[in-house]
Amino acid sequence: MAELRADTQSLQRRFSAHLRAPETNPLSEFSDARLAVYRRLFFNNVYGLLASNFPVALAVVGAARWRILCRQFYAEYACHNPRFTEFAGQFLDFAAVSPLLFQQPEFLCELLHYEYVETELMFAPDPEPATLRVTGQVDAQIALSPLARLLAYRFPVHRICKNYQPEHALEQPTF
Repeated sequence: MAELRADTQSLQRRFSAHLRAPETNPLSEFSDARLAVYRRLFFNNVYGLLASNFPVALAVVGAARWRILCRQFYAEYACHNPRFTEFAGQFLDFAAVSPLLFQQPEFLCELLHYEYVETELMFAPDPEPATLRVTGQVDAQIALSPLARLLAYRFPVHRICKNYQPEHALEQPTF
């Protein structure tokens, strides 16, 4: 029984390695036509998730380059979080450890982070706002949403789109 389990686990590892990088991990004991179905299915799921999480980045870099970035991520990065809602964060981590892939355009990593935060906040639960009592000339209660984020970027990431792509960082950060 233990031998069968080890064989099954070995096959699963080889199968997943093949799906990620078929050129370097062939599975000659299976029909390539059948394997191609799984390769497309798995990669297209990853591609679709990333495209929906980073629509502006996809539009800016173009479909061909975006596909290359997704393919590299899929082949090289070992995701340790099975939650689809946190998949964008895994891609962001990959961008941080693969700067050569993400250096053009120069603002791409910042744009990815900005879009990641949008996704993160979309899935965040609705918390109760924290209140602060302020006394002085006028007594007031100030409520700050726990969903508020103070972010600083070198590029105006909130304005970047297919038709606006800054070539140089700003002298003052954008908040």
